[in-house]
Amino acid sequence: MKRGFTNIELIFVIGVSLLVIAAMLGGFVNFLVINEHNRNMTLAANIARDLMEAVNAARSRGEFDSITSMSYTSGQLQSLYGVPANWGTCARTVTDVSGTNGNLKFITISVSWNERGRQINNGVVLNSAVARR
Repeated sequence: MKRGFTNIELIFVIGVSLLVIAAMLGGFVNFLVINEHNRNMTLAANIARDLMEAVNAARSRGEFDSITSMSYTSGQLQSLYGVPANWGTCARTVTDVSGTNGNLKFITISVSWNERGRQINNGVVLNSAVARR
């Protein structure tokens, strides 16, 4: 009796092995996409938090009236936070709350970025109300 595998058995095993490898590669690529998105979300959240802390610091220094709306370009974010070129933009919107005689402001910080060739608009939005001290 001969020992070993037939050609059909070898072809079958190779085919099954290729299917398993293809499934694993698909999962790995999906992992990389999710990892990039999570990294961008974390970076955007840190930028928004840092800009909100700057608002609170201005208020603490007695500079409440200097808290105004402003936008940050991709170049400004790159120099301030070291993000890649053309990573994204950020906007701070300040609204005086009516009926408070200018003693209360509503702050919205929104961060948008580019990811895998598409724009993630307002991916992270941070809202807060700030009162004059």
